[in-house]
Amino acid sequence: MPTVTVYLSEVAGNVMTKKNAQRMCDLLTIKKIEFAKVDVSIDDEAKAYMKEHSQAKPGTLPLLFVDGVYRGTIVEMEEANEDGALEQWLFPQ
Repeated sequence: MPTVTVYLSEVAGNVMTKKNAQRMCDLLTIKKIEFAKVDVSIDDEAKAYMKEHSQAKPGTLPLLFVDGVYRGTIVEMEEANEDGALEQWLFPQ
């Protein structure tokens, strides 16, 4: 099974960022998709990796990666979920 990783900040000052991170984790949990959380507020190496390998606007959190490849933000994830295509979005063939 591919490795799903959510890059987030446990100490984000922005309420919307915190809600988005919780929503992303909740969606993965509801769909029974195992994932790891990486707190970029305490892991500078992970933060640098996230910035270098994503196409997201700087400062955007949470970000989702699958096997180290950037997949998107909560916006893309929710769109895929609403279309009934979350698993296909996460794990394209």
